[in-house]
Amino acid sequence: MGKVLCAWELGSAFGHLGRFRRIADQLAAHGHEVDFALRELGSAELMLGRTRFRWFQAPMLTPAFRPRTRPCTYTEILLQHGYADPLRMTGQVNGWLALMEAVRPDLVMLDYAPTAHIAAIIAGIPTATVSGSGGFVCLPRVSPVPAYYPQAPNAEKRAIQAEYRVLKSVNSVLKDYGSAPLEACWQLTSSNRDFLCTLPEADVYADLRTEKIYYPFACHSSEFLVPSWHPAARRKIFAYLKSYYRDLPELIRRMSGCADEVKVFVSEGPGAQFEIPENVEILNRPANLGSVVEACDVVVCHAGNETVMTTLLGGKPLLLIPLQMEQWLVARQVVRSGAGLMVNLDSQGRDAGELLTRLFDSASFRDRAGTAASSGASGPGISEIIEGCETLLSAS
Repeated sequence: MGKVLCAWELGSAFGHLGRFRRIADQLAAHGHEVDFALRELGSAELMLGRTRFRWFQAPMLTPAFRPRTRPCTYTEILLQHGYADPLRMTGQVNGWLALMEAVRPDLVMLDYAPTAHIAAIIAGIPTATVSGSGGFVCLPRVSPVPAYYPQAPNAEKRAIQAEYRVLKSVNSVLKDYGSAPLEACWQLTSSNRDFLCTLPEADVYADLRTEKIYYPFACHSSEFLVPSWHPAARRKIFAYLKSYYRDLPELIRRMSGCADEVKVFVSEGPGAQFEIPENVEILNRPANLGSVVEACDVVVCHAGNETVMTTLLGGKPLLLIPLQMEQWLVARQVVRSGAGLMVNLDSQGRDAGELLTRLFDSASFRDRAGTAASSGASGPGISEIIEGCETLLSAS
């Protein structure tokens, strides 16, 4: 049996670990040993606290500077996190190499972990990339890495410059360790096996991929809450929101006004105190996404990877309120697919009621979400991911 290290380096929230947890459970059931190197240990305690798995603090990529403009490419995000400085990168790579030497994995699974990938290349350890619903961490095979916002000022020039600077730093580090250079930055996310755990309806690079094989699966922990719903409720909403969302009170009021029953989980602290309508329940811990998606009619969220993926696989439409760049890109893709709508961030939540009414009343949103669910059910999924990982393990 083999040993697997799951590496998560950039990004936030439960989605990265939820994906890994589901895969790790399956690998462990097949007799493999799984360890985790994680960016957020608080998430680990919640998601892994009652399991057999070990977890370690991942070597952290922290921002090296505050950008004057919003990053418009994956490579600009890497530059922001120190990829312009080969010396700083070498320190991060050494941290990953030391961790891999201690754990001695036969396979490294990567989720938004480019420096761990570099270390695995140097150590000669096979890798598998697992990318969530936006497809961000499995780049299309084009150079330079394309801009998220082609309409941004100087987007093409910035993409070329960022590609050059990142590639120069990465190849400097690889050269110091006697490893072959990369030819393009997309290779930072291209492993021995790449698993796109998403659907075209949420993949921001769907139009650029030459090979479109998706491995969608829902991530929902059995330890999470399964709320009960009133049997007479006709219009039901589940919302997964952040406490720091500035228009949270107004949004809850608007949801209450157009639904019979609303369940809300608010993460990352209690946030501001405000009056809760009678038909709204604030859950005191995370909900089992599979259960609430099955029971409700519409899901409201910030376009986080796994909430979007589980909702689409459940055939339910979405109201999306992105709070950062990656979420906005996922939301845009879902809206384009016809499976959801996006709140105007300048409306202060006032348009949420109108948009929710459209999602309830129009069959087209349910139909498009149902199409996504049918597509996901008919294609490869987690079983094929496990099979692919075991093929790599048997060859190592």
